[in-house]
This record gives sequence, C-alpha cells and structure tokens, in this order.
Amino acid sequence: MIGLLKILIGGIVASAVLRVLLLAFRAIKLGVPGPLLCKITSFRLKWNEICGTTQRLIYHKVEVKQIVGNREKFIEALHHQYGDVVMIQPTEVSVRSSEGLREVFSAHKLDKPGSEALLEQFGESNLVTTADVNLHARRRKLLSPAYTAPAIASEERQEMFRDLVGRLCGQIDKESEAQNGVCNIWPLLRFLAVDIMTHMVLGSSDALNSLENPSHRHIVRLILRPVEETLSSFPVLLLTWFPQIMRPIMRWRLFPQRYKGFGNEDAGLHAYVKGVTDEYVASGNLTVSSRPTHLELLSSHYGKSGASDVIPGSNYIASDSLDHLFAGSLTSADTLSYMLWEMCLPENRSRQVKLREELHAARLMPGTEINLSEVTNLPYLFNVIRETLRRYPPIPFSQLRQMVVSAQSYSVHRQPDAYPDPERWVPERWEAPTGSPEAREMSRHFWPFGSGQRMCIGMHIAWAEIKLVVANIFSTYEVSFPSEWLDDKGKLLPENERSKLFPVTAFEPIQFRKL
Repeated sequence: MIGLLKILIGGIVASAVLRVLLLAFRAIKLGVPGPLLCKITSFRLKWNEICGTTQRLIYHKVEVKQIVGNREKFIEALHHQYGDVVMIQPTEVSVRSSEGLREVFSAHKLDKPGSEALLEQFGESNLVTTADVNLHARRRKLLSPAYTAPAIASEERQEMFRDLVGRLCGQIDKESEAQNGVCNIWPLLRFLAVDIMTHMVLGSSDALNSLENPSHRHIVRLILRPVEETLSSFPVLLLTWFPQIMRPIMRWRLFPQRYKGFGNEDAGLHAYVKGVTDEYVASGNLTVSSRPTHLELLSSHYGKSGASDVIPGSNYIASDSLDHLFAGSLTSADTLSYMLWEMCLPENRSRQVKLREELHAARLMPGTEINLSEVTNLPYLFNVIRETLRRYPPIPFSQLRQMVVSAQSYSVHRQPDAYPDPERWVPERWEAPTGSPEAREMSRHFWPFGSGQRMCIGMHIAWAEIKLVVANIFSTYEVSFPSEWLDDKGKLLPENERSKLFPVTAFEPIQFRKL
C-alpha cells in the first residue's frame, strides 16, 4: 500500500515537473521578448504580486489598511525594457500598443479565462466572471437598457445625481466647518459612489444614504478597504492563481470570511444586497420601469423565463447585483481622489484657476444646480478628466485573454509614443488638434474602461459622476493642501515625510475654501 502511494505521489510530481518544462519550452520557442526567468517560471511575477507595503489609519472607528503590490509597476518596467509585447510568465503575454488592443480585445470574440473567481459572490457567477463569450453577450444585452448614455442622461437619473452630489457638498461643508476648513475627502467620494450605485442597481426605494446616515456607513464599510489591499491579500492571490482548488475551499462554511476579499459576507453589504434582491424576486414583480434598474431587468427576465443559463436562479441575481455595485463604487471615487490630489499640488494651482474660469464662464457658479448637459461640452474639464483617467486608470491591473494574452491600462497609458513624459499629469496634452497624429495616437491608447464586448458596462455612469462632481467642487470651492503636507516654502513634502497621507494611504485631508 505504501509502495503504491509512493508511486502515485511520484507520478503526480513527475507530471507537474513535465508540465512546467513543456510550458517553459513553449514560451522560449515562441520568441516573444522578455526575461528568461519569466519564460521559465511564473515565480517572478507572483513574487511581485505579493510584495508590498502596509499602512493603517482609523476613520470613524474603521481601520483602513492599504497594501500596494508591485504587479503593475513590474509589468510596466518589462514593457519599458522589452517593448510593446512582453512575456511576463510562461503562460502569459502582455501587450500595450493600440494595435495589440484592437487585435486581442476588439477584433475577436474570445472566451475569458476563469481567473476572475475573486469577483464571484454567494458562490455564484455573474456577468464579469462569465467565461463563455456567447453567454456573456446574452447576459450583457439583458442589462444594457439600464446603462446606456440616454438612460444616464435622462431627467430621472439627473435628478438623482443632483441630489447626491448636493449631499456630498453638504458633507464637505459640515466636515470642513468642524475641522478648520479641512475635510478627509477620500471616504466621502466612496460613499457618494456607493449611494449612486444602489440607486442604479437596487432602485430608489432601497438605495442607501451613506453620505449622511451612520448606520448606512456601517453597512458599506467594506468599500473603505482599498482595492490594492484586497487584491494583494494572500488568500485572494491563491484564489487568482489556483481557482479550481481555492473555490471550494473558500466556499467552505468554516473558512474565515475576512480572508475572502470581495466575497466577505460578514461585511454588511452582502447581507443587505442579498436581502433586497431575494425579497424583490420573491414578490413576483415583473414590472420594468421606463428607466429600469439592474435588479428590475434581471428579476423580470427570471420571472418570465424561469431558470436558464442566462439567469440560473436568485443567487445569480444577488451575485450580479452586488458585483456591479462594487464595480461602480471602487473606481470613479478613486479617479476623483487623484484629480483632487493633483489639483491641490502647488504647481497645478494655475490649472485649478483655469478650470474654475471655464466653469464660471459657462455660468456654473457656486450654489448652481448643475446638469450633465451643461458640462458635456466644456473642453478643459474634459481634458482634466481624461488626463486623470490616463495617469491613474481606475482598473490598472491586467485584463486577460487566452495563450493568456493580457493588457493593463497602467502600461497602455504609459506608451511613450502616444504620451510623451507619461508620468507627468498634463491635461494640456489633450489640446492637440482633432485629427492630428498626436490626438489620434492618444485616442487609440486611451483605455480606462477596456474595449470590445467586455468593456465596462457602467462607463456612462462613471463619466456622469466624475463630470458633475468636478464641476460642482471647482465651481464652488478653492482646494489646497493643509499646511502639514507642505514645507516652509509651500512645496509638497517628500513622500517619506507624508507616509500617512494619500496617495500612500487612503487618508486625504484637503482644505476647502468656499467661494
């Protein structure tokens, strides 16, 4: 018996070694540029996914911890050394050119590898984790009426945006008055985003008001956890690397919830969304309003058609609703945080003035209720947003396709032929004449929301939210760093002297002076 066991173990080990050798041989034979170690083993990439630094702070009795891994910077360094196509591990090639993006993400209907297990909720798949391209297309088509540009621009949705952005400004006033003009803006922007998404996904009757309601803030406390920390936690990395093994382990009822990343069902938001979706499905309501919510579309289809591959059951509805809620709450808020940080830098003071002058020239003054139609055609505001999305993409990490071929917006947005001096935040680069070679190259390499069939379905929500928040804040306030950020000459302190502040951590105190 022991001899048979040894033979079995030996066979497994031999098979694993043979597989590694075959993958390494194939990677080397392909002739794709890249370091030899990356072609032989995935160890170097995985090491950079694990490495990082940790910062902790307390906000409203909630500990916020951030771990920043090196995956994005590691891949970008390889692109810088080897070019637009580079081998980053034996089974994965990264691309960053516009031609590569079109070839991989737009020109072909490719299935998606099953590496998005960390985005599954309640042990169920959802739209973003759907691997089969045809099933994904059917599921996406079902939801599209809630996310089109006309739907977001409708008066009903604009009234919601005006109300919530007004609450944001009210909280800025309240906190800055209590703290000598200083407000920690980072959590408020996440509260705004999750409130918007609960309106879009669940409907106004079940929407949260975490901007103003402390009990709602407790429900959504998971969104105060920086994405980098969740993605860099070791159990989540194991789930990403070995989904077939880790899925059943993490679904085991005794597995600690705090190690499940976005699947932490003890964090409040899971229970809330599950309760709302289960109650709505059980009600049998098949009504779809003129401006439908995410939940209405899924529940109505399920009620009329029953269980199918498109919607297997109520757990799928809960999983998909929660995943879209997460996606919209963790992306646009970070874009706004980075934009405010850039505008507060002393060297960008003139850019803040230029933006304010454009807003005031359009008669968008302090106290004005701003509609999306009034900010859509403001060129400098658009350039500021585009440059922030380029320099600080909301989803910087890789989006995968199979050999695996991947692309990360972090590198695409640093393509030096498209964006000279890519590390600098320069909104004026977007003033290149329309149709010029410079403008065409920047447009081809502008990839904050992905492309093809799997591009971000909530893109129009993000654009509307960002434009309206920027217009309201910069038409109403002058923003600057509090004195503790600056040296005696008014310049930003070195990073090692502001290690407890954004963007090193999620603590972003900003001075707001009302105009």
